[in-house]
This record gives sequence, C-alpha cells and structure tokens, in this order.
Amino acid sequence: MALNDINLRVPLDSDTFDPSGDMRKLASSIGGSSIVPVANTVGRDALVAGLGWTPTPTRPLYVHRANAATGWEIELTTNGTTWRSLYNNWSGDGFATAASGWSLEPTLNSVIYRRAGWIWGSLRARRTAGVISPDANGVFATVEIATINSAWAPQYLHPAPIVFRHTSGGVRGGMGRVWPTGRVEIVQGPPGSSIQTYGTAGEYSVNVLLNYPEP
Repeated sequence: MALNDINLRVPLDSDTFDPSGDMRKLASSIGGSSIVPVANTVGRDALVAGLGWTPTPTRPLYVHRANAATGWEIELTTNGTTWRSLYNNWSGDGFATAASGWSLEPTLNSVIYRRAGWIWGSLRARRTAGVISPDANGVFATVEIATINSAWAPQYLHPAPIVFRHTSGGVRGGMGRVWPTGRVEIVQGPPGSSIQTYGTAGEYSVNVLLNYPEP
C-alpha cells in the first residue's frame, strides 16, 4: 500500500489481494487526519494508550472532548502526553517549567493563549523552599520563578505585573519581567517588612500576568 495525496494508505494495483489487511491499514492511516470523539481526559488517555503509533508534529492526534468548555472541545497532541486546545491556540499544560524552589499550580491557574497578534495568560507558582525578601524599597535581587517555552516567549524583554497571595488571604502587588529566553523573574514587591509573612515555603504563591505582542 502507498500514501495518497492526503496521506491515507490505499492499495496499489500490484498489491497482493488482502481486503481485511488493507482495511486495517487504511483505518490506521486515518489517525492524524481525523478528529476522534472522547468523553473526557480519561477517554483521551485511553485513546493514546491504544494507538499503534505515537503522535508527532507531522502526524498529530486530534480529539473532540465532550466535557471541555464550550468552544474549547477540539484538542491536539504532538507527543501523546501534552495537549492544547485549538481555541485561540490555547495551552494550559506544559507551557512553562518551574525554577528551583517553585512549583507551578494546576492548569486552571496557569494558562496562556494567542489572540489577535498578542499572547495573553497567567502563570501561578507556589514557593516550595527557602525565603525570598526584597530590600527596604521592595526591590528583589534576581529571583527566577519559571521558564516559559520558546513558542510562548516574548520577542523582547517585557514587564509583567505580579500578585503575591498568602494562604491567610493577604494580597500584595509587585512587578516582574519576562525575557526573550522565556525566563520569568520577580523584580519589585512589597517592602521588606511586609514580605516576611510570605517567606515560609508553601504559604504563598505568585500570579504573573502575561501580556505581550506575539513574536
């Protein structure tokens, strides 16, 4: 069998007569060229586990997930583990990697997407080890929170507002920055006297607001 112009396997006149085998090969080749209905993420994972091939950038797997938010149902993966919705080129899974001493919060708190030539999103990270404190003016030494994947990084150094949140409900404002390499840093926070309550590992998190032109 050979691939036709839309990458489906079809029998050649010279092939051995094998209707059953030909139909199985044809059905397998449709993967990557069709959208498969699934009920939820469990069904999506089961679909990947049962494939006879691994999704790649040149042969992605598409699904329609019934329990996804309206307009976000169609998702794709190019490796079988990381998924993104086709809605506004959204990514809520795996678009960034936490720096040492930090962990990224679940998908609903860390999400990024493209729309109308801009990248929008929010990255939420929780401090897991060590105390960080600004000086008396609220200025931090270099504190890296995470690194955004290159596909979502800005073309130039860009400021990023930050919200400090304490488990007790306290909220403070600050400023960060995102480098073209994807490195996300804290730059400015509340004065040193008020940040101390945020210094215990696990007690506070930071929300970095992402908004910059698409490269």
